[in-house]
Amino acid sequence: MPAARASLARRRAGQRCHPARRHLGHHAVGDRGTGVSAYDVAIVGLGPTGATLANLCGQHGLRTVVFERSTSPYSQPRACHLDAEVARVFQQCGFEAELQPLLTVSAGMEYVDAHGRRLFTFEGFQREPLLGWSEDYVFLQPQLETMLRRGLSALRQVDVRLA
Repeated sequence: MPAARASLARRRAGQRCHPARRHLGHHAVGDRGTGVSAYDVAIVGLGPTGATLANLCGQHGLRTVVFERSTSPYSQPRACHLDAEVARVFQQCGFEAELQPLLTVSAGMEYVDAHGRRLFTFEGFQREPLLGWSEDYVFLQPQLETMLRRGLSALRQVDVRLA
C-alpha cells in the first residue's frame, strides 16, 4: 500500500508520474521534435518481430514509429525456423511470393555447440501442409529481415528511425 499512497500523493501534488521518470514526459521520442502523441504505436527493434509488427500496424492504418540502432540487418543469422502459423502472418502482410524462395521445408534440426558437439536434435518435421503451408521451415534471418524492411518502405504511416 505505501506505493499506492505515494502515487496518490504525487497526483495530488500535480506530478503525473514517478519523479525519476518525469523527464521523459510527453515529447520524449525522436530527434525530429515529433512527440509520442504523433503515433499510435512505438516499436523498439527492427528484427523479425519488430519489423513484422510494424508491417501489420502500417497495413492497418496505425501511425507507427520504429527505432533501430543498426542501419542494416545484422549479417549473422540468429532465428532460423518458422512454422505454418508464422508463414500465414507473413502471407497476411503480403509477402507470400517474396517469402517462398527464402524458405526451405525442414525435415529436422540439429543443434551443436562451438566445438561441433551435438546438443539436441529435432526430427520428424515432415507433416502434411496446413492451409497451404508446410509445418516447418528453415531460413536465413538476414534475408527475411531485408524482405520485411523493404515492405516498410511502401507504408507511409510507418516512420523508421535508424541509428
